[in-house]
Order: sequence, then structure tokens, then C-alpha cells
Amino acid sequence: MTTPSQSHLVMTGDIQSRVAALEVQVQHVIQNQDKYDEKWDTVNNKLDDLLALRQKGIGAFWLASALVGSGILTIFSYALDMFRHAS
Repeated sequence: MTTPSQSHLVMTGDIQSRVAALEVQVQHVIQNQDKYDEKWDTVNNKLDDLLALRQKGIGAFWLASALVGSGILTIFSYALDMFRHAS
């Protein structure tokens, strides 16, 4: 066990410089963490936008395939051809 007088460390110049360098590095990490948080928020927003566009694209593909698959577009194209040739 250590007594209260023994628990007090005497820091030498080498230890003091290493602790000071560590404090500076920790400050840089904390500052950069804020920048990375902002960047992650931007990336997350862009990914959300891409997912929304993907969902819209899937909806457009479904509509196009439903129209083509049911023959509605074919009927309209035949009707247009009939009117073009009739005049």
C-alpha cells in the first residue's frame, strides 16, 4: 500500500513533455470528432436522398411494367397509328 505522501508523483521533464504532447493530441482528436460528426450527418442525409430516389425509381418501374404488361400502352399506340393513317 502506498501512503498519501508516496502517491504524489514527481514528474520529471521527460514525463511532463510527454503528458503535454498527449494533451495536445487529445485536443486535436476532440476537435476532429466534431468535424467528423458533421461529415457523417452529411453522408447520412445523402444516403437517405439516394434511398428515396431508389424508391421512386422502383415505383416508376412498377408503373411502366404494369402499363406494358397489361397492354394499355399497346392499345394507345395502335389507336395513334390508326388516327395517323386515317388522315
